[in-house]
Amino acid sequence: MQLAVRIIFLFSFVLTGASSFGLSGAPTIGYLPETFPQDPIAIHLYTEHLLVGQIIEPLVRIGSDGQIIGAVADSWKFADDNKSLTFKIRNGIEFSDGRKVTAEDAIASLSRHVKNDKSQSYSFLQVIQAIERKSETEIVIRLKTPYLPLLKSLTRDHLGIQPKDWHFDKSNSEPYIGTGPYRAVKEAGHWSLIANANYRGEVPIKRWEILQWDLTQENLPKQLPDLAIYLTDLLRRKMQSTFPEAAVVSNFIPVPFFGQNIFWWKGASREAFDQEQLDTSRCYLHEMATQMAQRTNSQLGIGMFPPGVLGSSFERSSPLQCEKVTVKANLRIAIPKAMTKLLTESAQALKIGNRYPGVQVQLIPYGVDQIGGVKKLDADLVLMSYAGGFFDPEGYIAVVPSFLGNTTDTLLGQKSSAIRNRALVEPDPSKRADLYRSINQTALNESRFFPGWLPSIWEFRKGLIKSGDAIVYSLRLENYTKSQGEGR
Repeated sequence: MQLAVRIIFLFSFVLTGASSFGLSGAPTIGYLPETFPQDPIAIHLYTEHLLVGQIIEPLVRIGSDGQIIGAVADSWKFADDNKSLTFKIRNGIEFSDGRKVTAEDAIASLSRHVKNDKSQSYSFLQVIQAIERKSETEIVIRLKTPYLPLLKSLTRDHLGIQPKDWHFDKSNSEPYIGTGPYRAVKEAGHWSLIANANYRGEVPIKRWEILQWDLTQENLPKQLPDLAIYLTDLLRRKMQSTFPEAAVVSNFIPVPFFGQNIFWWKGASREAFDQEQLDTSRCYLHEMATQMAQRTNSQLGIGMFPPGVLGSSFERSSPLQCEKVTVKANLRIAIPKAMTKLLTESAQALKIGNRYPGVQVQLIPYGVDQIGGVKKLDADLVLMSYAGGFFDPEGYIAVVPSFLGNTTDTLLGQKSSAIRNRALVEPDPSKRADLYRSINQTALNESRFFPGWLPSIWEFRKGLIKSGDAIVYSLRLENYTKSQGEGR
């Protein structure tokens, strides 16, 4: 999701597909986003990360126990001063076109993200001073200052290594060249994932048929796919009431998910609100989030990090005691377009309740094609639906300023920023987790953000068996096999 570790924006989408195990004998998977294919620099949606993650691999990735394991690299080491990190390329690893992976390929792939502020990893990588070739199979990443989360941040799918001379071409029938278990190939106008013959591991299912689905649509597909990934509870219930096969409860499996919805201030908007207005906004948005949690069968959020990311849950803070509030506050809130209907209903319910007669709310929907330009929207707050991209609390902080037009100090406030600076260099996991808990509580007390809700997420699968991926954020399709009798 794998928040695991790639910061990603989610939008109550349905993952759909077509007929079961079609004429080709390949299972169908329905999560191809309408934006596919995109340059990895421009990838923001979870479904984009998930798909590209089958094709290109980063230097390292997160294993099924949440620990870092090798991918393109098979070994790595921080220097004693934590200001440089050396990677050794896996011996004999090849791209899907048969070329061996070299240090130059790794340098070129990572440098694109370091230099381009449109990359979702740009904020994480600004601590890098230089990426140098040590040998044909070794690179050294030199840092401006110690930054222990760097290793985990490098596990993000879109930081996958590609040939140094690779250039993105949207019209190409095979737009990516990677070392992952699959190749994405367009044939007769349709996309498929085809097993990479040069992949170092076993790939049980040699081909998947994937079908595009408009993420902004709320209706269901005409036919049921064999695999649908990361379904909201609302979509699960719709599928169960629409398709006979989906009524089989055992076909739906709850999956670990480290994403949530949070209301963040955009730019310096918070400074225009006095303390009474901040308290009123906090009460109002808490009630809105409560309604959304009820409508979507979700848990109420408790902070900027979802439970589990720090190894244990946060203590739930007592909400402000809000009676009828007459303080005037005008809130312009940018929201994911897919959530417009439910949020509008929640806002109307609060208006009918007449507990906040002085609060005026304007909801400003933004689509999947506007994510990179959210900072340009005329809004005070942005509802961000996202997951920590590298299974680390830092994954929930570093990426947000680049989308909202804030600095980290403006986003968190000076007190929380000072605590974060200590957390970035704290080697003890327990002490580091305590520092991030302190960041969360301090920023919450200062109304630097307003918690939303944590969606319940499901996977639908039919005729398929899955192994591994206990708490991994990104799906690994090589972990699926066909049920007995379905063939290979």
